[in-house]
Amino acid sequence: HEGCIVSLSMVESGLEGGRKDSLEERMMRINHTESSMEREVRDSAILLANQYLDEGDFELSFKNFEKAADLGSPDAMFFLSLMYREGMYVRRNMRKSLELLARAADAGSVDAQFMLGRLYDEGGGLAESEVDAIKYYTMAAAGGYLSALYYLGQFMEHPELHVRRSIGKYG
Repeated sequence: HEGCIVSLSMVESGLEGGRKDSLEERMMRINHTESSMEREVRDSAILLANQYLDEGDFELSFKNFEKAADLGSPDAMFFLSLMYREGMYVRRNMRKSLELLARAADAGSVDAQFMLGRLYDEGGGLAESEVDAIKYYTMAAAGGYLSALYYLGQFMEHPELHVRRSIGKYG
C-alpha cells in the first residue's frame, strides 16, 4: 500500500538521523499519494452518483457510477448492474448487467453477492444452480447480509456454522 511505503520511508529516514516529521506532515504526504487521491475521486464520484440518482438524473448518475466502478468501487459496479438490468439511462442489457454483478460480487459487494445468490437460486437470467446459490449466499452472509442466512437455511440446518467454516473459502 502506497501510504505504508511513504510512512515507512519517513520513519526509516528519522531512524537514520534524518529530519523527523510530525504526524501532520506525514498525513499530508500520505494524503497526496496517487492511491489516496484516486480513492478521493472514487468516493466523490459515488456521492455524486447517488445524489444524481436521488434527483432522477440517470445520465449523470450513470457517468459517476461508471467513473467510480472504473476505480474499483464494488458498490458502483452493483448500481451500474442495476441500471443495465432496468434500462436506466442505458439500453437494457442483461449480459452486461450480470457481468457487472459478478464483478461487484467478486470485489466484495454483499448486495451483489446476495443478488447473485437469489438469481442462481431462482433463475432470472442465470441457470439455477444450488452450488452457486450457496456460494453467493455464504459470501453475503459472511459480509453481514442477514437475509442470506435465511436463504442458506433452506439448504442446510445450521447456516451460521456453514458460514463460519467457509470464511475465506469463496473470497
